[in-house]
Amino acid sequence: MFCWGEAHDGALGLDVKEKCVMEARPNTAFGDKKIKCIASSVSHTLILLESGCLYSCGSNQYGQLGIEQKTSCIMIPAHIDTFDDTIIISISCGVKHSLALSSDGSLYTWGDNSEGQLGLKTLQPICKPNILSLPFGRPVVQAACGDHHTLALTQDGRVFSWGKNTTSQLGHSEGLSRVLAPTQITHLISTPVVKLICGSNHSAALTVSGGVFLWGDNRRAQCGFGRVTTKISYPTLNEFMERYTVSHVACGTDHTVFQVQ
Repeated sequence: MFCWGEAHDGALGLDVKEKCVMEARPNTAFGDKKIKCIASSVSHTLILLESGCLYSCGSNQYGQLGIEQKTSCIMIPAHIDTFDDTIIISISCGVKHSLALSSDGSLYTWGDNSEGQLGLKTLQPICKPNILSLPFGRPVVQAACGDHHTLALTQDGRVFSWGKNTTSQLGHSEGLSRVLAPTQITHLISTPVVKLICGSNHSAALTVSGGVFLWGDNRRAQCGFGRVTTKISYPTLNEFMERYTVSHVACGTDHTVFQVQ
């Protein structure tokens, strides 16, 4: 693992005094252990090993590291012991919250909860990973964090969202500024979704046939409908891409990228 950039908050996992690391620098914290994937946000990072063990580093102001340690930041990756008896298969970071998905389909959330992004029906932050109960009790197969919202896909194809909704990034009613518990997106019922993607304040769903639905913030035309609007209120098929089969989608703060076959 190589890291560079802003370093003062510990998100690089390097025990350095520099405020900024100018070049790619190896992180040797894991020795010969193999890293499966990394998720990073504004000021914290999650590192998942091939063994299923999860580590975190960076800012811990809101408990987003998942470590019951009262410290503002952690400079060297620390093991999240909540998962000692759990195999984690995927991870995601919001601005100040985190999630992890286990091999049995359990979804864990922790960190900042000021917009209900943890899905716990409250606005209280938590520092210890907490299993989230979704309606219908189906296992979760994939999940993603936006800045202050979260999406989840269940084994039977249902799509849920919760958290901040000021730009309709949840795909629910326009009158809701936030949603505190996992709520099914009715506009995607009967749509065969295979992957969910979050930008900062917009969202996307990739279908089994290679179609893409987008919704949420569109002030920079990030939903790709050929026009600038305040928001796209509900999941809407991007018809500009219908002549292609999309295989991968990535969302940034104000942009979206498609990979096609």
